[in-house]
Amino acid sequence: MLREGIDFLRDDGLAIGCYAKRYMQVLPADGKASEKSYGQSRRRSLAALERLAESHPTHVRIFGAAMKYLSMLGPSAKLRLYHEVTVAAADEQFFEYLNCHAKTGMLTAVETVSV
Repeated sequence: MLREGIDFLRDDGLAIGCYAKRYMQVLPADGKASEKSYGQSRRRSLAALERLAESHPTHVRIFGAAMKYLSMLGPSAKLRLYHEVTVAAADEQFFEYLNCHAKTGMLTAVETVSV
């Protein structure tokens, strides 16, 4: 369910204020896969993020599935959730893409400037 929601935001999130979304997996120093993962995104605004979290069908399904899963595990659940949010003013943002396809990161969402 989580991966489906992340893929939706990655592929079709622009209409609801999500410029870019990536599923990330934490790799320890030895390079072996771990169970730790997170979603990284760029959003139009905090308001757009709040609307998604409160009522968008993909997020409602993710939340419902998580609650069902956690209720089955009870105290043995090892899920740790947090959100880290950074708000940057327009003049504090700079994105540079070299030799990337046109749907990389912010390129699908913003006007590009050649230097």
